[in-house]
Amino acid sequence: MNNALILSCSMCANYCPNKRMCKKTKEPRRPENTEFAKTCIADGYFVRYLHVIPDYYNYFPNEKSTSEGWRKDYSKVPTDNNGNHLIVVTRRGEERAIPANETVMLRVNAPLDRVDPWITYQGQREMIFDLGITVAESEARKRGVKLTILPEEQNSLGDLHQLNQHVQKLNYTGNRSWMKDETSNNWGW
Repeated sequence: MNNALILSCSMCANYCPNKRMCKKTKEPRRPENTEFAKTCIADGYFVRYLHVIPDYYNYFPNEKSTSEGWRKDYSKVPTDNNGNHLIVVTRRGEERAIPANETVMLRVNAPLDRVDPWITYQGQREMIFDLGITVAESEARKRGVKLTILPEEQNSLGDLHQLNQHVQKLNYTGNRSWMKDETSNNWGW
């Protein structure tokens, strides 16, 4: 690929994909934004997050200039025993999967062709942010995964909207039980 890399918010360690904001400026950001990244580079805020895999907007200044046969470069991404690239999809984009902890053996989930977010460092950060510690621990236990909780996540209660969606998913059994008037959560709302 001959195009120079165009840095974006998704490629900065100061971008918080869960809150969709810059940790330094506390301002809202979109991962594909390249204009703010230029400003951050000039101001010394930009810190390259090495795990994100550059996307088309990191090589082409606008969609019209995108090469028709362009594909992401996975050549530097580690592979599992079957030669599958160890990638996890996050709010930041596609990333090199990092094990959640020492008990995890990374592997690609065949139907998804990606690593299960629950066994990755990145995926667990999103799950704790979305579901809170209590529900995330329960879900991790169901999957046989140890949940790694960072100090800044100790009191995470989750996002109300995400928790509601999670409860609806759990209550849906295919027989329209999700349409009942009663709620079946134990969170007091």
